Amino acid sequence: MSAKCHDDVIEAILSAIRPRRGVLRLLGRVQDSRLGHSTADDVFFLIPDLHLLTPRRQRAFGKREFNYREIGLLGEILSAMAVLKKQWDKDGTTKLRTFQLGDFFDIWREFPGQVDPSKVGDEVYSQLRDVLYRGVYRGLSCLKASFLVGNHDVRDDDRLPELNFWTKAFNYSRRASDKPFFLAFHGDVFDFIEKFPTFIKSLMVNIVGTLTPLKTYPVGVDMTRINKPLKDLTAAITEPDHTLSALGAPRVTGGEKLPRYLCNIVTNLKSQPLPHKYLGRVHEMIEMARREDLTGSNVRIVAIGHTHQAKMAFYAPETEEPPILLMDIGAWIENCSYPRDEDGQFVTEPSAQIGVIHANDARLYQIYVPSPGD
Repeated sequence: MSAKCHDDVIEAILSAIRPRRGVLRLLGRVQDSRLGHSTADDVFFLIPDLHLLTPRRQRAFGKREFNYREIGLLGEILSAMAVLKKQWDKDGTTKLRTFQLGDFFDIWREFPGQVDPSKVGDEVYSQLRDVLYRGVYRGLSCLKASFLVGNHDVRDDDRLPELNFWTKAFNYSRRASDKPFFLAFHGDVFDFIEKFPTFIKSLMVNIVGTLTPLKTYPVGVDMTRINKPLKDLTAAITEPDHTLSALGAPRVTGGEKLPRYLCNIVTNLKSQPLPHKYLGRVHEMIEMARREDLTGSNVRIVAIGHTHQAKMAFYAPETEEPPILLMDIGAWIENCSYPRDEDGQFVTEPSAQIGVIHANDARLYQIYVPSPGD
């Protein structure tokens, strides 16, 4: 059932992007039995930072905007996922759980002065809001998404009042008696800027305005770590864990064989530099939970947003210590850069990432749709 569920998700995404000549690529993957997510568990669909703004306020920030806004691409993808959810619900075999990992609607940039969420009209990103959560009480197809609070979602105590089911972190277990294997939170808890007073943060995000640079983030795998020289591969007497000739992110069309490990694997956290700046902090957090036998002591997968830099880092120690997979789901804002598998050429594209987890198989995708003239 594992491969079929992933293929069903792939087909749903492709059904939305094919008419626009879109391409789906695998930025990262870990398929490992130690992740603790069996075929009986739900499918997790992870949506990263969006930073939605009303058209009026978006003009103040120039090109630093929600990607593919003009064609409603994410809304179309989520609508296709809602159809899949309905089918799975009807079959009664698989549950789809959708998570938005924070920074959904950017309260800080929308309101440079007094916050008044009532000024965000019903029509603003109506398709997205309907398919994610409003469809529940509007009689529309809906993913019934869970929302995590990001640092741009709330200013003091002000937020979108219609989203009354936000949480700061989410621990998932199929049975209440089990300790969760999965932890999701926004990621801002590790950011020193969030310690600043409210007026300083407001100044930073609003006075700067269009001067805020549009960043391009290197995403996915550091291929220099994956493509080891032959002298380092003498122990590979079985099928390798990844395609040794891989040049970058493979194109995904459904049904093809994909590398089991397309990520940076760390065996020693004292090695520098680590492939993700938060990997050490995440490990410290889970280690503390283990020492004190807290709820998070069995966590194997941690999903975050906030950084806008999509990548997967797998801590797999050469000891009996359990592994930890850090999934940074990225964003639908700013740009990303990565090498393509077919030719190794680096491309720069609007960031449009999605994470999927099912049956000890965690994946990170990048979606690209060419402009009409391309």
